[in-house]
Amino acid sequence: MCLKIVWLWVCHQKLFIQSKIDVGSFFKNFLSVFLSNTTSIALNFLSGILLARLLGAEGRGLLSTLLVVPTIIFSIAELGIKQSAIYHLSNTMNSTKDVISAMINIFLGASIISFIACFSIIFALNMSSSVMLSLLICLFIPSKLWISYSSGILLAKQSYKEFNHLNWVPPVINCIGVIVLVHYLKMEVVGAILVLLASNLFLSIYAFIIITKRYEIEFGVSIVLIKSLLKKGFVYALALFFVQLNYKLDILLLDRWVSSAEIGNYTLGVNLVEQIWLVPTAIGTVILARTANSKNSLENTNEVLVILKISFILGFFMCFLAYFLAPIFIPIIYGKEFSSSVLVIQYLLPGILIFVIFKVLNSQLAGIGRPDIALKVFIPAVMLNIVLNIILIPSKGVIGAAIATNVSYFASVVLIIIFYRRIHSLPYKSIIMISKYELQQFYKILKIK
Repeated sequence: MCLKIVWLWVCHQKLFIQSKIDVGSFFKNFLSVFLSNTTSIALNFLSGILLARLLGAEGRGLLSTLLVVPTIIFSIAELGIKQSAIYHLSNTMNSTKDVISAMINIFLGASIISFIACFSIIFALNMSSSVMLSLLICLFIPSKLWISYSSGILLAKQSYKEFNHLNWVPPVINCIGVIVLVHYLKMEVVGAILVLLASNLFLSIYAFIIITKRYEIEFGVSIVLIKSLLKKGFVYALALFFVQLNYKLDILLLDRWVSSAEIGNYTLGVNLVEQIWLVPTAIGTVILARTANSKNSLENTNEVLVILKISFILGFFMCFLAYFLAPIFIPIIYGKEFSSSVLVIQYLLPGILIFVIFKVLNSQLAGIGRPDIALKVFIPAVMLNIVLNIILIPSKGVIGAAIATNVSYFASVVLIIIFYRRIHSLPYKSIIMISKYELQQFYKILKIK
């Protein structure tokens, strides 16, 4: 029903009709990415249930804590190459062969440096007593890096079928691996990490085969192109780092004041409620690729504004359902041990909903080569998040972290709307308000049987 509403409403939009936007093409691409993401989410949901049942709140909290450092370092080691690749490959002045060859050189250097950095930080913070476990955690980064770089190539070429494979294949391996290693072989947290590593290694090999078969590659060194990729990618990377830091910062700070069981409840709540971003994430993926390849900025902006409103309305209904369904299903599916996750979900819903606006608008800004906007937005948002976490967590625990996250999300949305308006010379009303015409059309669509 939701997809039907999306399709029909888009077809009735005045902006789309006037600008002659290729709605069918957008919807087809969006639907393929959406279904791929949905499959991925469903399988991750299943593996999440299995891990929660098998590891318990404390084990899940430990796993989340161990993965924080490699996740943050990965966001830095990406170097923004995925987005930079989309920008460079969409530019006809650069040959695909040269860009991919330069990306391989960057990948090798980034993998070595990030692996050493990750191991050093884990060792320095004494996060793991096992050297072997620390090495396994660090190996997660190189494989994940190549998957990210490959997805940038596929998106730039708008090869959505192959891009979608990178989304849903890992969760399949994760589900099978959790059942075998964590359940049957009783390997607990180590087994969960091995499963994650195996799925990423498999997919990185698969991605390499696709890229080498489809595109010609030379293992040479183009200093000029490498510098260009890094220069553009640096701003993307810095912006993504602060966005990722804002997501994970609360977990690092919670570790100082609350138990692993409470962190386990908090991370479960966060992971579940962030699934509401499924639609805007799929839309943002298509917007990024289409914007980079677009020759008409007006059409592209009109498209984004209409899609923004659709995403927000769908997000509202999903948040509404989540608020009332979470208390019923969390204890049944995950067990009473995770009942505290319900309150975390309910507290996070306002911030999750408002952040849909950031996700959609930022996708277009990234596509036109303006990742600096996300950076300008999230530096103050992260600082605000840190201050509020330090103030609220000691007295309110995980709920304090949820409140701090909400405030930082609201601040980031206000800032990105201001920047977006300046860049596109638009009135605020056209960005944040739904016109009377749009409401009339939406009402007519709801009456269609």
